[in-house]
Amino acid sequence: MNDRVIPFLKKIRDYTAYIFSWLTIIILIVSFISGNMSISALLIARILLLSVIAAVSCTVAFTRTVIRRRGFLFRINLFALVFIPAEIAVFYRIGIFDGAGTTVQWLIFFGVILLLYIVSVGIGTLACRKEGRDINDMLDNYKKGRNKNYGEQNI
Repeated sequence: MNDRVIPFLKKIRDYTAYIFSWLTIIILIVSFISGNMSISALLIARILLLSVIAAVSCTVAFTRTVIRRRGFLFRINLFALVFIPAEIAVFYRIGIFDGAGTTVQWLIFFGVILLLYIVSVGIGTLACRKEGRDINDMLDNYKKGRNKNYGEQNI
């Protein structure tokens, strides 16, 4: 059990650090551009919470520790179903979305999510096709070698 749990927890730690670092950099850039020279500890805590939620949902969805026999589309849909509501909740807590939000805000938000989803599915499809071709090539090479060896043994 330890051989699966420890790497799982290390991935959550690493993903949290990576996501938190990027979100902090983005917040710093936005703060400097908007003229805000201070960032609250509460904002940093909320960003850390979002990072942990993203890391856990990503690790659960995309590793074989919890979900063993599912494909990429299932995994990305699971990740989206878990993470998007959490992201919206944290965005409200941070103050990115105020009140009900404007139509433009929601269109931009879901447009970015849809674009990233399409890109991810496209990359996943291309990777699966390449992997399928590689596996077929290996099988063809195996069959050729087997037929050659089998023919030599019968002579």
